[in-house]
Amino acid sequence: MTRMQLTEVLRTAKKSLDQGNLYEAQQWYEQAIRIAPASFEANFHLSVVYHDLGQRDAAIQCLRKVVEVRSSSIEGWFNLGSMLQLEGRFREAEDAYREVIRLNPVLPEAHNNLGIVVRELGDLEAAVACFQEAVRLRPDMSAGWHNIGTVSIKLRDADRAVFACERAKALAPQSPEIRFAAGLAYELAGNRELADKEWSTAIQLRPEVSEWRYHRAAAQGGSAPPSAPKSYIRDLFDAYAARFDSHLKGRLQYQTPELLFEAAALGAEKDLKILDLGCGTGLCGRLFKDAAAQLIGVDLSPAMIHEAELTQTYHELHVADLVEYMDTQDRHFDLVLASDVFIYIGELGGVFRAVGRILKPGGKFVFSTEAVVGISEAEEENRNWDPEVQGFVLNTTRRYSHHRPYLQALGQRSGFRTGVIRRAELRRQAGEMVEGWIVVLIKTAE
Repeated sequence: MTRMQLTEVLRTAKKSLDQGNLYEAQQWYEQAIRIAPASFEANFHLSVVYHDLGQRDAAIQCLRKVVEVRSSSIEGWFNLGSMLQLEGRFREAEDAYREVIRLNPVLPEAHNNLGIVVRELGDLEAAVACFQEAVRLRPDMSAGWHNIGTVSIKLRDADRAVFACERAKALAPQSPEIRFAAGLAYELAGNRELADKEWSTAIQLRPEVSEWRYHRAAAQGGSAPPSAPKSYIRDLFDAYAARFDSHLKGRLQYQTPELLFEAAALGAEKDLKILDLGCGTGLCGRLFKDAAAQLIGVDLSPAMIHEAELTQTYHELHVADLVEYMDTQDRHFDLVLASDVFIYIGELGGVFRAVGRILKPGGKFVFSTEAVVGISEAEEENRNWDPEVQGFVLNTTRRYSHHRPYLQALGQRSGFRTGVIRRAELRRQAGEMVEGWIVVLIKTAE
């Protein structure tokens, strides 16, 4: 084709794109690239079409061609970084944003986005530096101040968190996300009254966000929801998955799986059907693998399931809600595990009933919970409890703890007898050991 024909194809493609005819635009731009594979215009606009069609991998390929053809294209590098960021390819996105900054050091959006990917890569202090440069270049960038605030909260820097969130709030007072972050900053600074005011405003602006109500309930210490929102759990552990094992086993001295394995007292038992609820990366499953003819893991977090797949520990892995998964099962298990899972579930009745249905008579339900702080084991035993009313507590840590009488009463009602229930140190948190219950319930004969 002649140059004039290529120009006509590009003109027709742009007209289709401007009219929102994405599939038609895709066909024209692909034709243009067949004519001129190195066409900057065709590759750039086709990347936009692919993005709008949800074809990110194809968009990334086009953008790589764009910056190959014109390495000085700031927009090409920026869009490439954005696409890679959306795909979770943070290291590559970092490289793209750094190239944008090399080409244009005073572009605040590039510094802000670089901060986001550096944050996702785990370097929080470097992320703060990026966000600070963004707001230095554009002091009215509410997103940059918001990002400084949220990362400062993670770093436990209360003064900087409050300052940044207040700046963000002044710029965007109707942003529910900023108001929620301000609440977290005030909580960190010890001002619960202001924290609650900000959370109340955020919830009024976006009442559908259950995670915010959960945070508020935990901070208030009053009436607690029956469990953490599924989206909160999934997002928390998707972000945590890559460093989960090293953080728990290293810094937190996590020993719950070993305590559960010891309490299960399997001896020389083999060929067991084992279900690992909230399996995470497989820390618990690895200990029980040799006893299993069939080992199945279930977790809400796709990223945790991916990490578990890499260990080749399980015969099956499923991304699913625990109770919903058990309700689909016709098979029966010899052993059901739940290591550090019920810290995100307060009301355990549904879980216990589901486990009771799928366990064989004589089968074991082996799990841990955190113990309620401020009450001794003797007080747990001697006090007159109403397990229905006083079974669990949602702590300011955003984790649930359970009273021993609640676990015992619930087990009995769900068709179990108690094999083991003992207090133990589960892991370290904020410099102190966290105490909990190691429990083995045995399914009675039907």
